[in-house]
Amino acid sequence: MISVLSMSMQKLLLLKKRRHRFNAIDHVTERRYYASNNTFTEIKIGKNLSDILITYPELKQWPTIAVPMKAGSASFHSGHLIHGAGANMTSGRRAAMTIQMMPDNMIFNGKQNILTKKQMTELKVGVSVFNDDNINPILYKKLR
Repeated sequence: MISVLSMSMQKLLLLKKRRHRFNAIDHVTERRYYASNNTFTEIKIGKNLSDILITYPELKQWPTIAVPMKAGSASFHSGHLIHGAGANMTSGRRAAMTIQMMPDNMIFNGKQNILTKKQMTELKVGVSVFNDDNINPILYKKLR
């Protein structure tokens, strides 16, 4: 199995020989992962996967790792990992679900990333982003 883990944006590591589960709701013949993207301080999210190759053309020369996936499986990896699925070659749609998990002590750093414009106007730098259970519910809390 292959495990993908990110300590930080500067240290995105591909760790082999660790347990890792890859999953998708609908069948995906394979996903491709870049083995390392630790030279970039911040990767902007574009509307299309190929936008990353325009922003960072050197990625075209980097090897990718294929990860075959079956319907009902899951992939657990850092959101900073450059990844994507191949084209849907079926006549039907391909559904997927994403879940982001973060420690409950996270504070807003002022960067928009995936936040909406409305969220950007409501959040304050240096304040917890978890002060609204309707948007960011706490799923698990360790009892002391």
